[in-house]
Amino acid sequence: MDSETICHYCGEKLPHEKCSEVKKPELGLTKFTKKLRTGLEEYLYFCKEMGAPKLVELCKESLKACVVIDRMATYQDYKDKAVKRSKKKQKNQAKTINFLVAKLKVKDEEIAKLIDALTRIDTWVKAYPLDIFPEPDLKKAAKVLKAAGMTLDSISASNMRHVLVGIQKIIEGEAKDV
Repeated sequence: MDSETICHYCGEKLPHEKCSEVKKPELGLTKFTKKLRTGLEEYLYFCKEMGAPKLVELCKESLKACVVIDRMATYQDYKDKAVKRSKKKQKNQAKTINFLVAKLKVKDEEIAKLIDALTRIDTWVKAYPLDIFPEPDLKKAAKVLKAAGMTLDSISASNMRHVLVGIQKIIEGEAKDV
């Protein structure tokens, strides 16, 4: 008998109302269960023809067991594929995490350098406290400088250039003791 006309759930001829199955399921059978099922289908037909109801029931139960075995194998295949996908995903995630950690280390080093530069600038700012170096009388200083042929603006500009060049060197990492 053609295996396409037998219900693989209950062993009855198709089509029928007993099961929802109307064609042979595509379950990814292993070679063993496929051969076993084919043999059982032929034996079931033979037992029905011979009028052996106990053997018919045994064949039906065996066919059901083949379906269960096949489903278990299909489930295991699915589970194995899922595990492989999960491992690949974990591997990709690990690569991404390692890449990000390396980037963070570089950024941490840059941040440490900037914090060091700001600390040195702050130290330099605090090196000239007002209680030791009070603000000068700029009008008197302008008169004295004018008498010597200089201007207060040129002295102020020179001082600002010195400070800004020092800050630039600290930021660029060229000067350790500015």
